[in-house]
Formats: sequence, C-alpha cells, structure tokens
Amino acid sequence: MPKECQPLKVSMCKGLGYSYVTMPNFFRDRTQREAELRIEEFSPLVKINCSPTLQFFLCLLYVPPCVINMVWKIPPCREVCEEARRGCEPVMLGIGFPWPEIMNCTRFPTYGRKGSGFCLKPKAKTTTGKRSWLNSLPWALAKQNPKWLQVEHPLALRFRLARTCMFLQ
Repeated sequence: MPKECQPLKVSMCKGLGYSYVTMPNFFRDRTQREAELRIEEFSPLVKINCSPTLQFFLCLLYVPPCVINMVWKIPPCREVCEEARRGCEPVMLGIGFPWPEIMNCTRFPTYGRKGSGFCLKPKAKTTTGKRSWLNSLPWALAKQNPKWLQVEHPLALRFRLARTCMFLQ
C-alpha cells in the first residue's frame, strides 16, 4: 500500500466503498481529525437526507479515497455537486446559510464529457441497496483491489488530470 494512504477514520464516510484515504484533502486539511471537524458541520443535512448524494460528495472532498499510482486526487463529478446543491441549498438558505463558494459546482469535471477529466459519482443503487462509486469508474481506468484502487496507466492519467485538477491544488 502506498505510504500516503491511511485507513479511513471519519465515521460519516465509512461504508461508501473505500477504506483508505489520502490527505491533505481538497481544502488542504492535513489530518482526518481536521477534516472530520469540518465535515461534521454538514451532519444535520446528511441526517435529514436533503440529497442522496450529499454524503458521498462531502466525503470525496474531505477524505478523498486513496488511488495508488496517481499524483492527483479524483474529485466528485459536477453532477454529484449539482444534485447535492439542488437538494440541500434550499434547506441551508432557510436557516440563513448560503451554499459554500468553495463548493461551486462549476469547479468539478463533468462525467463522460471528453476533455473534462476524471471524476467520481455514485452508481445507482445495487441489488443490496447500497450505492457503489467503484462501479462508476470505467473498468479500463481502474480495477478494484480490496483495500485501494490501482490505476493501470499512471503516466497518461497524470497528463490528463493535470489540466482538470489544477484548481484543486
């Protein structure tokens, strides 16, 4: 396992299909503890289930899954952000909080759009009733390992992801 990967400790993000994360996150939190303190601010929204994608979206941002052989973290797809925002922003506005600018959905790649870059989104619920984001990755891009993802062509991915993920650095 790569040394930058660490076991997932943030309880809100357990059971989403990955068990190893890489830090710092997209907001430059260096530890999972820092990330957990920040993500907990959204727990009331997750509990009321204002959007079926909110928890997944937040977890990818605050405790991103570890993908070996990759320089960049893979962000959530724009559609995931838009669905989370569509469901939760009215609730947030109702209590006097705007959708965070740092989570502006235009910052994220569009799934399947040529030249947009790689991103993660949950797949429709499986027969077990759980969503699996692992199934949303093209199988040619990655293969599942019990503990982490392994990207098959890291040099090609580094080149393509560099353009997409520059804003996340």
